[in-house]
Amino acid sequence: MAAKRTVRAGTSRKAIGAATALVRAMHRAHSLSEFFSADTRTGNAFVKVDRDIVAMTPTGDKFNICLGGLSLVDISTGLSVNGIRQSTESLMYARILEKMPETTAGIHLHGRLSPPFIRAFGADALEIGDFAESDYYLGKKARSDRVVITKGRSGSDGLAKMVAKAFADGANVVVIEGSDGEYHGTVAISALSNPDAAIMEALNRLVDIEYMAGVKMIERKLKRKA
Repeated sequence: MAAKRTVRAGTSRKAIGAATALVRAMHRAHSLSEFFSADTRTGNAFVKVDRDIVAMTPTGDKFNICLGGLSLVDISTGLSVNGIRQSTESLMYARILEKMPETTAGIHLHGRLSPPFIRAFGADALEIGDFAESDYYLGKKARSDRVVITKGRSGSDGLAKMVAKAFADGANVVVIEGSDGEYHGTVAISALSNPDAAIMEALNRLVDIEYMAGVKMIERKLKRKA
């Protein structure tokens, strides 16, 4: 068995900064639950520490995530360097960093029941069609964001490569359609150098696209009732 790599000297302060930014962003996502349908208990995210090391959410429930519960991962090998098992989506982030090494943060949140402002109009859940019909879809730019919708099995290398290619081709947000055709979740990345700014930029992109999809859903529901 290969020995676990230790974090290089001088990265500990960076690791703490990256981990703090990650925890802050996940808590912020929880606080947006009135407007945001993503399930942050099962989502995942990372912030780059240095060339090879990233701070990443662990596998399992992230509701009460804290600094001590984060995984430090050598993205070149896929191994945790602090003994905490990383997210099952680490392969997706590895593929993104392989194609776009300038990436400093990324976040992937899963869909669940629509937030209250959508449920008030009789909608139980967001659908892929709501993203496809939004002003953000495939090359139609709104507020400088571009969204690509892709389909694949969660955790698979095939999906990881498709998501990475979409970002390399210019996407700001990737919406994932599950193998069952249902809305699976969204992914966003950032290349900002400040870890707090980077992960929050990625999170805000997901909030924006879900909000726009929710508005499109409401418009469709109202037209049907008219």
